[in-house]
Amino acid sequence: MAAICVAQSTGSGSSELDRRIERQVRDYAGLAPSAVITLGTRHTSQFAGYEELPVMVHQGLTTKTFNFLLAEDGSKLLYVSTLDLTQDPYARNMAHTKLTGRPVRGNPQAKVTVVVYDDLECPFCARMHAILFGAVFRDYRDRVRFIYKDFPLVESHPWAMRAAANANCLAAQNDAAYWEFVDHAHAHLSQINEEFAAYRQAPGKVEHPADEAAREIAARRTLDLGQLRACLKSNPSSAIEESVREGESLGVSATPTLFVNGQLIDGVIQEPELRALLDRALAEAKMPAAGDTSTKPR
Repeated sequence: MAAICVAQSTGSGSSELDRRIERQVRDYAGLAPSAVITLGTRHTSQFAGYEELPVMVHQGLTTKTFNFLLAEDGSKLLYVSTLDLTQDPYARNMAHTKLTGRPVRGNPQAKVTVVVYDDLECPFCARMHAILFGAVFRDYRDRVRFIYKDFPLVESHPWAMRAAANANCLAAQNDAAYWEFVDHAHAHLSQINEEFAAYRQAPGKVEHPADEAAREIAARRTLDLGQLRACLKSNPSSAIEESVREGESLGVSATPTLFVNGQLIDGVIQEPELRALLDRALAEAKMPAAGDTSTKPR
């Protein structure tokens, strides 16, 4: 279990009030028992009779701050979200997502982009991957681009980080090899889990299944195996960790998480809902929907 340092409460409330606030926040947010709550310093708010109270929630290596409104007499706690109508949240998400250099499926020049924060060991990601790259990809590939970002959940998925490293090292030489590896990982999840169990039983004697799959793909595509090995030794996890931090800054906390032209969608969505999202994004971009044979934007 990771050890973390958390700030102590500097709030001016009594310990009994702090206890009541913590219980209400836990109940309201449905927090895990392991979550640590820290109350910040109260300060004047724009609402008469209420003070603003920052509440920090620490879960694992992630800390999020929520600003509550606390009645001056300590009787009520409000959570108010202010929506800035001068800002476009979808555009903001796209602006803060680094896509340069990532392998692309579909039309690289498309006006609609689907970004997926993906964990190669995640069974729900495997389901989403199958939905994305079945009939949906066949129908939308000429007008949508699909890009994957790394978000391995290393605490629960022990080989996800190594798989992401292999995928990125393949991408450094050939985008098609990257996608073949991603397809393989998601389609053969149970097999890789079994191979990884054998690898853990005989470290140094059995090749890591992610390394084996990457090596076989590289050989089949006549890539440079020496370059692949060198890449895996060059600490590729730093770029993966950067991708995770980026995802967290955008509100990603689990996988799969999709962004359709910046609109965040949590978890697996079924094909009809996905098609509706893509068609709406295409309409907003003044592009024809799938099935429309017109060559002119609408």
